[in-house]
Amino acid sequence: MSAHLTIDIEGMRCAGCANKVARTLSNLDGVSRADVNFALNRATIEPASADIRERSLEAIKQLGYKSKTTVISVHIEGMHCASCVTKVEQALNTLPDVVSASINLATGKARIEALESNQELQHQIELSIESLGYHARPETASQGNSAEHHSVLSSSSWMLVVAALLCVPLLLPMTGVIQPLPGWAQLILALPIQLGLGYRFYRGSYHALKSRYANMDVLVALGTSAAFLYSVTLMLTGHDGHHLYFESAAVLLTLISFGKWMEERAKRKTAFALDALLSLTPDVARRWQDGSWQETSLASLRLGDRILVKPGERVPVDGRILSGQSELDESLLTGESLPVSRQPGDNVIAGSINGSSTLEINATAMGSDTTLARIIQLVEEAQSGKAPVQQLVDRISSIFVPVVLGIAALTLLGWLVAGGSFTQALMAAVSVLVIACPCALGLATPTALLTGTGIAARHGILIRDLQVLESARHIDTVFFDKTGTLTVGKPMVSHWYQRQAAPEQLASIVLGVQQGSEHPLATAYTDYAHNLGVQAAETDAITAIAGKGIKASYQQQPVLIGTATLLQEHGISIPDDDAQLLALQQTNGSLVHVAINNEWFAAYTLSDQARETSASAIKLLHQRNIASYMLTGDRQESAVTLAEELKLDGFHAGLLPAQKVEHIAEHQKQHPTLMVGDGINDAPALAQADLSIAMGSGTDVAKETASITLLHADPRLVPAALDICRRTRTKITQNLFWAFIFNSLGIPLAACGYLSPALAGGAMALSSLTVLGNALLLRRWRPGW
Repeated sequence: MSAHLTIDIEGMRCAGCANKVARTLSNLDGVSRADVNFALNRATIEPASADIRERSLEAIKQLGYKSKTTVISVHIEGMHCASCVTKVEQALNTLPDVVSASINLATGKARIEALESNQELQHQIELSIESLGYHARPETASQGNSAEHHSVLSSSSWMLVVAALLCVPLLLPMTGVIQPLPGWAQLILALPIQLGLGYRFYRGSYHALKSRYANMDVLVALGTSAAFLYSVTLMLTGHDGHHLYFESAAVLLTLISFGKWMEERAKRKTAFALDALLSLTPDVARRWQDGSWQETSLASLRLGDRILVKPGERVPVDGRILSGQSELDESLLTGESLPVSRQPGDNVIAGSINGSSTLEINATAMGSDTTLARIIQLVEEAQSGKAPVQQLVDRISSIFVPVVLGIAALTLLGWLVAGGSFTQALMAAVSVLVIACPCALGLATPTALLTGTGIAARHGILIRDLQVLESARHIDTVFFDKTGTLTVGKPMVSHWYQRQAAPEQLASIVLGVQQGSEHPLATAYTDYAHNLGVQAAETDAITAIAGKGIKASYQQQPVLIGTATLLQEHGISIPDDDAQLLALQQTNGSLVHVAINNEWFAAYTLSDQARETSASAIKLLHQRNIASYMLTGDRQESAVTLAEELKLDGFHAGLLPAQKVEHIAEHQKQHPTLMVGDGINDAPALAQADLSIAMGSGTDVAKETASITLLHADPRLVPAALDICRRTRTKITQNLFWAFIFNSLGIPLAACGYLSPALAGGAMALSSLTVLGNALLLRRWRPGW
């Protein structure tokens, strides 16, 4: 019986959908059988292979359905360069049920997307990684590994100190301070370094060659062993100690190991943002149980539990305040530097720090469902991903080490053919091997990504799609939604006008229709009516009409509440000779009409204030030569006032969601565009734009569609997001430049004999540290206001 492939599918609505998927999968080359169970939403395909899996997933996607996958996170120890990453990714991608595998060298984390997560697959993943000579463990076990990481660095540091002390007497004769040591003395000093510091490189080389590939370990082991064994050979054949090269091998291993030690310290710093987020959740919480407040672990909490949060403590779960009023510090979560005031009925988020008063909250989300957990997930996904330019780096890395081995061999032969001594030829070849280590190349992109996305998250900017790093630098036009984006998003009823012939219960009827809606415009009227003491009338058949209003029924009479367009589409005329209505139309705000039984009876205006920082955001964009436009469903008069206040370059009013898409598509023909929105009606426009940003106060639909999510509803974060994306992309480019320039200049110099093995090793270590240091400069970034 042949192995089969199982894929869970989301989005099938009927048996016809299942049949369509089954026919499509059956027609794929190489597929002998494909069955789709509509009840289980599952496809079974024979035979199972990586190629058929990839083509099946693509076919399902092309049909408009989604393959259900799960993410497995694994921490990998022992990877040193881009070649290591490439080989492990290739191995993982060949495993059954693995859709894709992406590894970040800077963090040592692998993010594996699989069709299902089970014990067998996780075991296969660990075996696959360990067969290549690396150590794998589930990410849950490594999330709190700061102490272990510190322990590893400490053990490495004392070994480096010992190695450095052993190198001193080997180097002093070169300064003329002491006479050259006898060969046996040099061997005694160099051997512990060769076996101690060299062990990790020998072990890595063994596993790499066993798996038929070459990495940095092979280069270092080959280069240092050549110098060491050549010196042993010279010593055994009776040459004077002055001509031995034990110091080259010893110093080379010491310098390279010191560079790796510094590299590990620096890499740890690049993950500062994620570490800060992971530390926000407290270990215990106080829950009301059996008539008293009792401390308990977070794992034992349940939805609806009453939680007590004392002043200065972190909120353990997402919740709603039952009693107490305080100011909470949410800076590490949202980027908002000032404490925010919270009172009974307000929501609080896990990880925020309570101010000066005790709060009692009702738990509404915990564990992986909290806002903090979702933020951590988004940051981890972004940091586990790969920038578009990384694909080119991966291709180069896959052939880098074999090419270097070839250059080293040609260097050895070239020197011998040119009449050079074997010693000169060997030292030049060793220098080529050690200076060309691809460490800097492998760290160039992930370290910049880690630091850039981390500092962005610290300021309330969550980068969800790494493609934005490429597209952000081209953006020259930004389209803003109005309500909730440029404005506060809490409109209020500012004017009400109704005809004398209007029904007595008119305000109650409107309240009965509006109170069931969560739309900000409906909520504004609900608050207005409640303040006047209006009681809601019973209405039914309530239906929202996107971009236009609401349709309902009152005592079997049709009710329409919405735009003038909505009434006109239903054949209802709006008076054009009513002076008060005409005056109302000239006021600032959105105009809402009310019609009952096919007759116009009233209108009211809703006014929304611009956010305090909206004008500043537009000014910052103009300083960067980026044009700003507004797309809104509001009427012309309301849009004009706001556009003039904020000094926008232009606006389009009275738009339906589809019309917003049309405007963006037309503009995209000549200008790369960014769309900023917060609502369900913005989702199509967000999807259409080259780059999209969802405000933190927006709906889940908008946030899922957007490339970047702002945790704090501050329009100034829009130019800040563009800036950090551009700077991160610049750092990646700079790092790749330095990585390539070190190799491009270093290899020829080493091949020509201008660099000793020790200098070559120092240059290699310096290249990695330069890349890491350059990436860490991003930590100094701040929003430009």
